[in-house]
Amino acid sequence: ADSLEPETLNAMQRRVLQLLAACPDGLTDEEMQTRLGMNPSTQRPRRIELVRRGLVVECGTRRTASGRMAVVWRIAN
Repeated sequence: ADSLEPETLNAMQRRVLQLLAACPDGLTDEEMQTRLGMNPSTQRPRRIELVRRGLVVECGTRRTASGRMAVVWRIAN
C-alpha cells in the first residue's frame, strides 16, 4: 500500500499523474508529452512506472497526429 501513496511519487511521476487526473477520457503518450512539454524519453518511463504501480491503466486506442494508432492511458479506478 505504501507504493500507492502520492508522497512516494517523484516530481515527474506526479506531473504525469496530475495531468491524467485532469483528463477523464485519458491521453496517449504523445498527448501527455505535448501538454507537459516533456521529452518522450522522460515521459514514457514515468508512465510505465505508474502503470506498474497500478495507478494508470490502458483504456483504449486513438490516432496520433501522424495517424498511427496509440494506446490511451487514464487514472486507475
